[in-house]
Amino acid sequence: MPRRLQRHLQETSVHYDVAIINGGTNDLGRLHTPIEDIFNDLMKMHEMLHNFNTRTVIYTVPQTKVDKLCPPIVEKRNELNSKMREQCAGWGRMCAMAEVESLVPYGSTDKNGKSYYDYGGYHFSKTGYRRVAEVIFDVVKPILLREMPWLKPTS
Repeated sequence: MPRRLQRHLQETSVHYDVAIINGGTNDLGRLHTPIEDIFNDLMKMHEMLHNFNTRTVIYTVPQTKVDKLCPPIVEKRNELNSKMREQCAGWGRMCAMAEVESLVPYGSTDKNGKSYYDYGGYHFSKTGYRRVAEVIFDVVKPILLREMPWLKPTS
């Protein structure tokens, strides 16, 4: 992924104000991949974007049904999310956290009882993706309003 992102950033004339990076979920399923490799690849992408003066949002790796079936994945996810939180804090205003893991936990539902996860428990349902979008929007909105004050509603 870092190579594709680098190529894209070099080839595009578009400037991105904010980029949301959702990564690591599938990598955790490959138990032989060291957590440091996953983390370093994700952080390389953030750094590339920061070099283009683009703020980034880290999307924590969510819980899934796999958690009950494979405890080593839970340990790896917790370690990865912890490392991402720590790195994000170190980047200050260039980075923000979207706490999908804690705000859309496995087994949770909306106020109407609709599950945030699909029937298999590995992916979000339509309701779950809507909730994830709300979590991310709550993080991105203040960044956009600070950077683009003309978006603020007038009274």
